[in-house]
Amino acid sequence: MNDFQNLTDEQVFQLTAEQVNFYVDLECAKEGVLLLPDEMPVEPVLVKPPFDATVYEIGGFVVVTPEESAVILDALNSVKLVRLDYESATGYESKFIRRLDTETKVTQTRCYSGETFAEIKKALTEYTMAKNTYDRAIKEYREINSKREKAAQWIWDRVEEIREKHISQERMNKEFQRYLVLANGDKDIARNFLKNAYSLSDVEAAVFGADQ
Repeated sequence: MNDFQNLTDEQVFQLTAEQVNFYVDLECAKEGVLLLPDEMPVEPVLVKPPFDATVYEIGGFVVVTPEESAVILDALNSVKLVRLDYESATGYESKFIRRLDTETKVTQTRCYSGETFAEIKKALTEYTMAKNTYDRAIKEYREINSKREKAAQWIWDRVEEIREKHISQERMNKEFQRYLVLANGDKDIARNFLKNAYSLSDVEAAVFGADQ
């Protein structure tokens, strides 16, 4: 392959994405920039399993079966519950009894069993190691990519500029054909229509229909 700077505009326009990347890699090699790894580092994901256990909370007590919660609930409902309270005006040591009139209820909470939680902790350790490896790899990847962009930006700029020109030229060719119909096949009139519509110079307008 020729050096990129020696390619004609038409040759540049015909380049595939893989060929453009070849020239970018070639330019990086000339500038002493490391080549990008074949694949971008993939960030690891810590996937937690669903909760596999249920606990029942009653009056500050937590048990693992509804039967046990029913026993505690019956016991709490069979007595008059009070708590010691105080008011700041009389001091913390001046405690008094306050009756609890609230209804005691059983609250269910989904959670992890001890076995599952141990597996999660093990998975978290492995994830942390993988994440540290990823952080180092992605940092290196981004540093290489930044140097790559600086070394080869002119290549991408030229490719983009030429492709935009081709797209614009193709669109103008189609417009010229439409004006040619309105001009009953008279190319000079069609060029004049195109020139007036798009503020073209005589030189710019002259290329349309020249090869027909």
